[in-house]
Amino acid sequence: MAAALAYIALADLDRVSMLAYSDTVKDVLPLTRGKNRVLSVLRFLENLEPSGAETRLQAAATSLVHRATRSGLVIVLSDLYDQQGFREGLDLLRYRRFEPHVIQMHTAAEANPTWLGDIELEDSETGDRRKLTITERKLRQYKQLYQEFLESIDHYCRTYSLSCTRTTTDLPFDELILRMMRTAGMTA
Repeated sequence: MAAALAYIALADLDRVSMLAYSDTVKDVLPLTRGKNRVLSVLRFLENLEPSGAETRLQAAATSLVHRATRSGLVIVLSDLYDQQGFREGLDLLRYRRFEPHVIQMHTAAEANPTWLGDIELEDSETGDRRKLTITERKLRQYKQLYQEFLESIDHYCRTYSLSCTRTTTDLPFDELILRMMRTAGMTA
């Protein structure tokens, strides 16, 4: 998804930079322009490795605002599962006159799990494991908390007039683009 969005921008002769982060900034693709630079974008993305750390959007936003020579559109592609909270990072971008567009990604199983019984869950970011017994009641509690999390994102974005697109990881790219355009009010 990041590669396709970067390609669209580069083909339109917009400047593109990428910042990969977890708890800290892991790698940066310096500002680049031109469709012929798409291979450097692909190499950058291909070389990224999961870090096994929690997400810290504020650390990434701080790094970005200190690196950038001027403000512009910032596409935040994330699940927004930040233990410190996603708001501080987005606030920093807004305060520094960047234009954040949030693309919140999750798997279908995260949004609507069907697990019941004894299971072992592994945090994909930290590697922490937990053995749990999932009952119908716990499943309802999870779904309620997950819905409240999504509503908090929607409320934050509406309050500050930020464009926010929610998608699952299996949604085809062209459908995501249409969803983004609808969110931005560009199509009927």
